[in-house]
Amino acid sequence: MFRISIALSLALLAGCEPEETAAPDSDDDGLTDAEESDLGTDPDNADSDGDTIADGAEVDAGLDPLSVDTDDDSYQDNWEQTEGTDPTDANSVIYQGLWPYNPDKAQYADRDWNGTIGIGDELPYFTFLDQFGDMLSIYDLADQGKPVVIDVSAMWCGPCQNMAKWLAGQNDSFDSEFPHVKDAVENGDAYWVTILADDLTNDGENTVDGDEVQQWYHTFEDPNIPVLADDPDENYALNNILQQNAFPSMVLFDETLTVQSVPTSANFYQPVYDLEDVLANGSAE
Repeated sequence: MFRISIALSLALLAGCEPEETAAPDSDDDGLTDAEESDLGTDPDNADSDGDTIADGAEVDAGLDPLSVDTDDDSYQDNWEQTEGTDPTDANSVIYQGLWPYNPDKAQYADRDWNGTIGIGDELPYFTFLDQFGDMLSIYDLADQGKPVVIDVSAMWCGPCQNMAKWLAGQNDSFDSEFPHVKDAVENGDAYWVTILADDLTNDGENTVDGDEVQQWYHTFEDPNIPVLADDPDENYALNNILQQNAFPSMVLFDETLTVQSVPTSANFYQPVYDLEDVLANGSAE
């Protein structure tokens, strides 16, 4: 009887063992505080690197919870997840040209054209083919804190080719007039976009394809300048909006892609002069 009582007591004690207590996860990010201590992440901040992905989700996805750009390809991990590229592979990028990316560009999607192109007008929301075969949204250049020049050129146009040669460092044609512009484009302090609105035939068809965009890029190679094919099928093709009766036509925009300067009858290069003033003095004179 005594043995039975002991056995029963032991059985009862075994059935009353307390449940295992879960390891603390102070910020509820899927990592225990101890794991965060090992990783060096903040146990009181669910997103230690501030890229909008919780630390635990980053670890599960093979990402670095202490870096906004795990593969160091210039695009944040959350941007790459949004666009469907691989944030762990530096060869998987949003743009092959490594153009800027604006995660908030959709706020500009309803911008339209009012039939003019003048100071204060807003550029419509466009996406066009670039020299690497990607479709670049113009508004990825917005909100970067940089002035933007859009240059509408024709492949057959001598002055367009001369400007492209200068930007590519193949001549010094405009060095004395615009001493800050070329360096600013090279250093990323200003953005320059070339829109090709006509091919070499000058037949009035205004058609440029991907091969011709690549041809222009390889002739006047500048890794800092997106070269885009204008699309005659677009209702608001950039040539129709920006081209000012001659090539090249350049328009200066602020960081929201609102027009700051257009060519004048007295000076067709006025937007570039105004960009030079912005770079040299902080504002156009």
